[in-house]
Amino acid sequence: MPTKSLIDSLLPKSRQRILKELFLGEGRGIHLRELARRTGMHPKTLQVELRNLVGVGVVLEERSGNQKLYMINDNCPLYPDLKMVIIKTVGAADEIIKALKPLTGRIHKAYIYGSFARGTYDSESDIDILLVGDVTLKDVIGAISDTAYMLRRVINPTTFTVKEYNKKRNEDGFLKAIEDGEKIMLIGDENDA
Repeated sequence: MPTKSLIDSLLPKSRQRILKELFLGEGRGIHLRELARRTGMHPKTLQVELRNLVGVGVVLEERSGNQKLYMINDNCPLYPDLKMVIIKTVGAADEIIKALKPLTGRIHKAYIYGSFARGTYDSESDIDILLVGDVTLKDVIGAISDTAYMLRRVINPTTFTVKEYNKKRNEDGFLKAIEDGEKIMLIGDENDA
């Protein structure tokens, strides 16, 4: 059994925090001080990490007046893969899993679908999640509201009981379309419910 998570072995925590914030910013430049505030890193340490990420082409640096703004380089050859790794490990998916933890015993299956799951989201995209189990929309919204604020995204939950889900998943066009589409599993697996 692994003693360290895959992402921790691949990237230092400091880079994980930087990449998470830059991917969540999706195309918007972030000033050094704002990035330091969001990541909890000292500006000098952050500058060293950003210099490395700019040097390998993962991050772009732009001047706006006398300020430097940093953003993800979406022309980097590793961009799509890196984006999905960050989203699934330290980004939105990981944060939503943590937020849903108090409800886990009542959720049989939960996943992100839509633009986030396809990796085609932009700075205005919400995060669509489907949950199957013994939870109400009120339960879910209560559990994820702080996470939505922290991610600076609207999280749009859709809930079904197991009975509703099993009845509708082959009949309901909306549910069939999302079931057949890309997903990022949060709880359970694709065959659950």
